[in-house]
Amino acid sequence: MEYMPKHVARARKRYVQSVQRNIKRQQRREELLKVNDRMVKKAHDAFDERVEKRRNRIDEKISENRKAIRERYVRGDESKEERLNKSIARTDAYIAKRRAGRDKRYERHRTFIGRERVKYQNRWQRVYYAIKRKAFERLNLIETGRRGILLLRQFRALVIAGLVFVTLTATIFTVIRISIARKKHRQDEKLFSEVFSMVPNLEYGEDISEEELLWKVLYRHFDGNDTAVVGVMCNLRAESEFRANNLENLNNKRWNVEDEDYTDQVNKGLVTREDFLLSRYKGETQGYVNKYLEWANVDGGYGYAQCTSYEKKEQLFSFAEAWFDEGGPGEYRHFNIADPEMQANFIVFLLESPEYKDVDQMLRFSLTDAEACHVWLSRYEIPYDPYKDGYKTLSMERASCADEIRERCAEK
Repeated sequence: MEYMPKHVARARKRYVQSVQRNIKRQQRREELLKVNDRMVKKAHDAFDERVEKRRNRIDEKISENRKAIRERYVRGDESKEERLNKSIARTDAYIAKRRAGRDKRYERHRTFIGRERVKYQNRWQRVYYAIKRKAFERLNLIETGRRGILLLRQFRALVIAGLVFVTLTATIFTVIRISIARKKHRQDEKLFSEVFSMVPNLEYGEDISEEELLWKVLYRHFDGNDTAVVGVMCNLRAESEFRANNLENLNNKRWNVEDEDYTDQVNKGLVTREDFLLSRYKGETQGYVNKYLEWANVDGGYGYAQCTSYEKKEQLFSFAEAWFDEGGPGEYRHFNIADPEMQANFIVFLLESPEYKDVDQMLRFSLTDAEACHVWLSRYEIPYDPYKDGYKTLSMERASCADEIRERCAEK
């Protein structure tokens, strides 16, 4: 008998067990389908029986009504008899037509269900046999390449050991560098606070606007793809006019508060995190209800992208806390929910997140400014569409300012 290493025998045993489990699942599924077929047939029979009984009751009632009408209305008059017979014939034809149409709909529905069931069965069978085929291929590979697998595992172990060594070395050097940098930052903290209080927005440059800062951050993220940049910025301009402290106009009027005052209250904690994130669902508030989403806008959109839903505002607030926390880019500045650099990088953070990774890729591959605007509108913002044409007209409108944005920001 040919020698078989233990790890190969274990792997073969696992794959055989996997195949057996798949076979048992297939058998259980077939049993469930049989039970389901019996239940469906029973339900169909019961439904047909109810329909037949109902039709019989209707026919009996019609017959009784016709008999009563004939007794009251005809009374030996042949002309009335003839008109009554014609009316009865039209009524019978109408009833027959309605019943035939209803029977046809029932039959179409049952045919559709049967076709979908067969389609699902075929798809499941393909998946099942594909998994089974891969399992046997893997088993054959293990049986025919034992030495190769053993060498591969040894090589993999050496690579992992090397990576662990490199990672530990890099971690030690990083910890040392961070400790030295923190010690220096603690010494310079008072000096930094004095400089920031005397020269506002020094970290952004003295002559750079929020629009230009947003362009620089997005331009770096999109690797110089200005079409993707203006696709985002045209929409942000329509949302907030490139003002990081922009509170939704509806809430400015409702609360009688300016953007600067509301932002100052949030930064000082007078508007708590819970109040900033506050959202209600339909039926729980008498406030303004957005018709195309489930949340109700009682708290107001905020920031460059006008984050309004509870989830987006929670992400923005958490990102701001991490930004100004120890170790963050703004650790030596006071917390500011309207910090332009922080909000610009928050948009980049959203684009790099798994939820909007496809939006980021589609923006990069957009050929025109209007196409990039449409990607942002239809995939991220999803606002109310006033033209009812899938955001096509709205995209063209917002993209009309693309050249103006390039002219102001591209060369800077």
